Amino acid sequence: MSENPQLIYAVEYFIHKANPTGEYFNHTTFNKLLVELYLRLKERGLDIKLPYCWYKHGCLVDSISFQSATGISLMHYEPPRDSVIVMPSLPNPHNITFSEKTLIQEEIKKLLAEHPTRSYLKSDNREEYVNLNYKHAPLKFQKAFRRSLIPHLEYLKHLSQNISRSERWDLTFVSETEALYAGDMMVPRFSSGLDIEDQKKIIQQLDDLIIDFPRKEMRELYRTYLRWDDTFRLAVKHQDNLLKHAEDFWGIFAFLLRIKYNENITGERILEWQDDFERELSRYTKELKETRERLLELEAAEMSYDANTDRKLKKLMTISRGMALER
Repeated sequence: MSENPQLIYAVEYFIHKANPTGEYFNHTTFNKLLVELYLRLKERGLDIKLPYCWYKHGCLVDSISFQSATGISLMHYEPPRDSVIVMPSLPNPHNITFSEKTLIQEEIKKLLAEHPTRSYLKSDNREEYVNLNYKHAPLKFQKAFRRSLIPHLEYLKHLSQNISRSERWDLTFVSETEALYAGDMMVPRFSSGLDIEDQKKIIQQLDDLIIDFPRKEMRELYRTYLRWDDTFRLAVKHQDNLLKHAEDFWGIFAFLLRIKYNENITGERILEWQDDFERELSRYTKELKETRERLLELEAAEMSYDANTDRKLKKLMTISRGMALER
């Protein structure tokens, strides 16, 4: 006998109703909709104990905990590298009351009625269902970082990749003074397309994120986050692979997120995730240190360049004044 017949029935009835014609049904959307169904049933007083966690891309049903709860592999429903299976006939529920069965059917029909064109079967609509999960996101910081900062950086990267090479060469000089006196230093500088307004917006997002960071809930990452913030501000100044730096931090944040925010996950699975987090944190801390040191070297080189240029300009001005006096 299954430990959780309500969960099995909910999953199988959902599959039966969601995709009656056997179209391709991707795993990502399937997971997001299952979590949405679980939360709606729970609000109505029926807890089917779906094992899920928050991770990098919204919510994810945990396969190991699912099998522990039901005796059925999640891969039975969502085979690797293939569509969610088709269930043409209605499931035959066991050990589930008529009222539970009726409630599950009602909520599934309501949920699917919100998507009359079956948009969940379209592969390019996955973000819509990630957004559905994010309505329930437990942390304001999580929403701001993953649904605001990262998309903004993705947009800027997309823009820079679509600007022609000729448009990306910035032929202006460091300053008007240098344009007059720099001589052989007058060389074109490569611009990534990140202008002052872009930089200001990113800095404002960083300022807001510092306020929103959940210090108590994610205390294990707070010091790392502050180091990342300081490093990322340097990266903004030097326009250094911003999207990658943001995604790298989001990755380690997500390792801790799934430990802190999950439901119905087995204790053994949590211990496994804790080991994963500690290992990844050690690796990430080392990488962050190396990135920071490299950016500080760029900062020092720029300061040295500015100082040398200033000395050269002063010398040229002194010579110029001397020549003018001799006339």
